[in-house]
Amino acid sequence: MPDWTIRPFRSMADAAPQYALWLEATARLPRAWRSCLRNVEHQLAQANAAPGCRLYAERADGSLAGYIGVHPPFEWSPQAHGPPSESLGWAIPFGFPWNFPRDPSLEVALYDEMIRSIPETFAASPRDIYIQRFRETWTEHIEFLTARRWRLLKRLPLLGKAVEAKATPPALLPVQPSDLGLVADMANSDPTAPDVTAEQLRARWEGGWIDPDAFWRLGDRGAFALETRGRYAAVTAFFAEPKAWDDTLAAASAHAAALGAREFYFTVEPHERPLQNALNARGFAEVDAGVYYVRDAD
Repeated sequence: MPDWTIRPFRSMADAAPQYALWLEATARLPRAWRSCLRNVEHQLAQANAAPGCRLYAERADGSLAGYIGVHPPFEWSPQAHGPPSESLGWAIPFGFPWNFPRDPSLEVALYDEMIRSIPETFAASPRDIYIQRFRETWTEHIEFLTARRWRLLKRLPLLGKAVEAKATPPALLPVQPSDLGLVADMANSDPTAPDVTAEQLRARWEGGWIDPDAFWRLGDRGAFALETRGRYAAVTAFFAEPKAWDDTLAAASAHAAALGAREFYFTVEPHERPLQNALNARGFAEVDAGVYYVRDAD
């Protein structure tokens, strides 16, 4: 008999143990995003209206053994939601059954229960497709999905390079909410970056998609956000005036090195050809890929 039972979301008190388990379960996966507790709490806000969109495997002592989550259905258009270039209809972002210590039987139980319960949880919503993202190097997790009728939809290259430490790292200022207009101006002057507004940056900030504790600016010349985890540092935002582009890149590299990373990398989307060209010209090469897998909704 298993030593855990599966239950739905109860309250925001589930956020901290969920985030701690994510960090443990993904600690050895290359280029696993660190996320942050703010982002977990932002996403769990949806579970107040639909508790079944988060399922937790809880041991008899109350500790967390695993979890799986989905997001409410929304209409996926390429203009609004990025990577897949075609419309996906009504999509449900679908999570992996993360658990620690890893227990294959628990993975199956969490996954099967989520698949079973989605039609009940979102009975009033249209559902066309489930979508999930991984790193291409996470082969065991991808095999778990493909054995269950998931298929590859889209592949986004991760372009990386070894960090370069500086004896005297450049002086950086933490980005504050009052700086978001300045950062938007940097973005709009950067030919390698899509235009962005201060309001869009604020939404990413407040949702934890950019970690406020890891968002830095090089005076009024450039800004970057780094999600550093172990030997890897993901550049999750990068904007610079043309004349300061290389200085900002060097500052990001030096800061990643100071935080203990050995590689920093960018995820390059199809519309970001100018960024890809700029990175390739500076010695960045593909180190992995972000992959999107989909399965038709039942």
